[in-house]
Amino acid sequence: MLLILKLLKDNFKEKNNMQRNFLDSMQPQARNEFKTTAKSVREYAYTEDCNFKCRPAMEDDHFARDNFLEDDTSGLFGILDGHGGGEVAKYCVKSIPDAFDKFYDDNEHNIEKLFQITFSKVDDELRMKGAQDSGSTACVCFVRKENNSVVAHIANLGDTRAIIVRENGVERITVDHKASDPSEIERIQKAGGFVVKDRVSGQLAVTRALGDLALKKEGVSNIPYYRKIPITSNDKYIIMASDGLWDVIDDQGAYEIAKGLKDSQEISKSLVATALKNGSRDNVSVFVLKFN
Repeated sequence: MLLILKLLKDNFKEKNNMQRNFLDSMQPQARNEFKTTAKSVREYAYTEDCNFKCRPAMEDDHFARDNFLEDDTSGLFGILDGHGGGEVAKYCVKSIPDAFDKFYDDNEHNIEKLFQITFSKVDDELRMKGAQDSGSTACVCFVRKENNSVVAHIANLGDTRAIIVRENGVERITVDHKASDPSEIERIQKAGGFVVKDRVSGQLAVTRALGDLALKKEGVSNIPYYRKIPITSNDKYIIMASDGLWDVIDDQGAYEIAKGLKDSQEISKSLVATALKNGSRDNVSVFVLKFN
């Protein structure tokens, strides 16, 4: 009898281990990218984690185009956070750089306009793809030399945020476009839409995004916030991240983590790990550009 019970117990353990191994194999793996030989910046790193316990699928994505426009002083870097699925974010990985490249020559002296044209073009393409009820936020950084000085041009839609880490502090360099923001609520209402429980038409928590074409007539916009930032010797990193990070770590907290670490990879990995430890319930992705 004891032998039979032991065999049953061993069989039960074996089945549990098989189920655990199967679930582990199905879990999306964290993705890391680290480039120390970048041309447009000193180095860059990207880290993401699906946060499988809370999210069954990864909807964040990114792109890194160092040596952009065949110019080793230029780079285009972006982070995307999809909603309603990851298809729009995935599509934007290629379509944003392609559109930016296509319209660059005619708009190289007006990068704000170039971002607006780029995002409008991508939205037109997404309309053909049928992205009515799915979309993506975006934060894109274009780096280039201007008069022998490095300049970063930042544009964002939604709550994908960027901060700049300096020797003596941190500054937010994007705007969170949320349906809880009074100025965005007013803009939505003027466009003929409405906000219910901090959501556009009771559906979408962000007020600016790519895709979400069914809500464009309700005021959801593809016009990004834009800022031009001359990089000085005091500027160390630009950190771009999805709201999976910012929901549980504020700007100052990210600065406190970054200032004690030696490179962009350590920063991106540490920020993702801390977000998970702090209880983030979303996909987490972090992109770090190092300047000095």
